[in-house]
Amino acid sequence: MEKSNSEMAEERPLSDRVAALEAAVGNLQQSVEQIRSAIFSTSQKAPAQAPAIPSAEKVVYQKPPQTSRPTASPGKKAFVLPEHMRKSEFWLNKVGIGLLLFAVIFLFKYSIDQGWLTPTIRILFGLGLGTTLLILGYRLYSRKKHFSQVLTGGAIATYYITGFAAFQMFALVSHPVAFAFMVAVTILSFLISLKQDEAIFSLIGTLGGLGTPFLLYTESGSVPGLMLYTCLILAGTGAVYMYRGWCSLLWLSILAGWSVFIVGMADGVLTASQIILSNQWAVQASVLFGWLIFWGLPVIREVASSGNPVRWVPASIASGRENPSRAEKFILDYHVLLLTVVVPIVTLGLSTPLWEKLSQETWGWIILAGAMVYGLVYMALMARKAFQALAFTHVVMALVMFTGAVSLLLKGSTLLIFLTAEGVALHLIAHRTTVRGISVFAHFLYAIIGLWLIVRLLHPEEGVTAMLNGYALVNLLVIVSAVGLYKVLRTGREIYAYRLISHILLLGWFLSELTRSENGQGYVTIAWGIYSAALLVLGLIKDYRRARNLALITLFVVVGKLFLVDLANLEVLWRILLFMGFGGLFLFLSYYFQDLWKAKAGLPDEDPAA
Repeated sequence: MEKSNSEMAEERPLSDRVAALEAAVGNLQQSVEQIRSAIFSTSQKAPAQAPAIPSAEKVVYQKPPQTSRPTASPGKKAFVLPEHMRKSEFWLNKVGIGLLLFAVIFLFKYSIDQGWLTPTIRILFGLGLGTTLLILGYRLYSRKKHFSQVLTGGAIATYYITGFAAFQMFALVSHPVAFAFMVAVTILSFLISLKQDEAIFSLIGTLGGLGTPFLLYTESGSVPGLMLYTCLILAGTGAVYMYRGWCSLLWLSILAGWSVFIVGMADGVLTASQIILSNQWAVQASVLFGWLIFWGLPVIREVASSGNPVRWVPASIASGRENPSRAEKFILDYHVLLLTVVVPIVTLGLSTPLWEKLSQETWGWIILAGAMVYGLVYMALMARKAFQALAFTHVVMALVMFTGAVSLLLKGSTLLIFLTAEGVALHLIAHRTTVRGISVFAHFLYAIIGLWLIVRLLHPEEGVTAMLNGYALVNLLVIVSAVGLYKVLRTGREIYAYRLISHILLLGWFLSELTRSENGQGYVTIAWGIYSAALLVLGLIKDYRRARNLALITLFVVVGKLFLVDLANLEVLWRILLFMGFGGLFLFLSYYFQDLWKAKAGLPDEDPAA
């Protein structure tokens, strides 16, 4: 009995708390129901009484409801279509206008086959249909925006089809008249696009405008005329992009423009029976114009938009949506950087086939001039902190172009010496200016130099004195330059990486130079042993831990070479001398190891590469 009373005494505070919790929950539920009834009073009547609250025991022992796991982390947004694209109306009107355009095409063909309508009536029907769609689209724009855009786009497409049919199919108008009509439709597309602030009409106008010479193709066409017309269309698309900042228009202009340049180059230069100088210069001038439009204009707009975002609205994919998706934001953030890299490469790739007879030296000077242009842009962008990434991209491209130009102007060991000097200079500049882009390119340049050096070590110069010829000394100079960079490198990892690679290349240098002589493997073993012992002594005296470890590893590699290589390839006398010499060397180093080691207990390793 006493036990049950004590248990009741212990449970009483818990029951009081549960009762208080029930009262609080009841008050909250009543408040929620009152708010709900106030909001939805017009549609439904609020419940007069709050639902019953579970008893204390049920509240205590009731399991929490199972909740579904989130499908994505809070920081990530799943891709969803824009709201207007999730409506049936969006897809129905697109399908409808597409079917209508096909009907126009089929009607033209059927009327020709049946002979019902004269060609003039057919063309007038196309013009009437296009005008009707255009007027309806204009009148419905304020009420049904997306439906109006479909009608207007259909009107522009109908005009293009009509112009094509009037010239190519029925020969009702001359080429100049048809061409002027198509150009007028293109201008109309741009004007409607600017008026309604919709990129889709500019995209249609760009495709129609650049496709006009091919839709109205005649045998009398010329490459210079095609290139001039293409540049005029690209100037128009560039102006619209500058004003509105539509990236979709820019990228479409780039792809379509380059396609026309390739067609003009293939038709007028590469496959021509006789090369015409005017065709070459026309294509080259167009490619350079495209370089300015596709690279220079986006950079200028990026700077202008940053300085005056009200006048030059920030770039968008096709409209000024305030909350772009993650993919759209990535494109908007990096499309100018990507163009800075891609456009000059494509420009050079399109220019090179035009002038096959130009020497490498001439191309070297041309690329060097391009490097100077990118370098000047880098200097201008570095003055503003908001464009550090863009400046970094330009300086990297300037260095790449400069290195490429030097590679065309110089050859052999002279080029290797120059590239090594450039790498050292870039590391010094990066150390003083803390420009990360220069440091990254310097590492990249030294990686190329290292690969080239491996090739040179695998193919040493024949018929010269080992290690004392210019070819070998240049290789050694490059290796030593990499070791001497430790004072300007940023981190200990970089220092150790350069020293490790230089150490391996130096061993390879001994191997490459000494194996050509008689008993060369023995000389290689001696050289490796002396070098490793000197490195070990230096590491012990200066207390460089990594130098000690590297030297010990190399010494054990030398021992492995004695057994695996030298025993099979050297004469008996050489084996005796080598084994005796290295045995004595190891005994000497082990005897003086503690005396040479200057490290003291409790002090950190002072190796700057550690």
